[in-house]
Amino acid sequence: MVFFRNRHFYFCRFIYLGIRYMNTKATKEMHINITVNLKKRFHATCVMKGKKMSQVVIELIEQWLESKEFSLTGETKSI
Repeated sequence: MVFFRNRHFYFCRFIYLGIRYMNTKATKEMHINITVNLKKRFHATCVMKGKKMSQVVIELIEQWLESKEFSLTGETKSI
């Protein structure tokens, strides 16, 4: 009976993890070098605003790409 419970546990865990990660986009880790002071200011401001630092960086990259990204024809996208 213990074997059945363990099998059942692992099956439920597998299903849970599958559902949990179905709705997430694949991500890639990125490392940057910034000054200690800039990192402290950024972290403190994110905490005050209730946001994760990674989410703010993603938003900033998306905004930057909207204004700088080239289309396939080589022209800059208009805002």
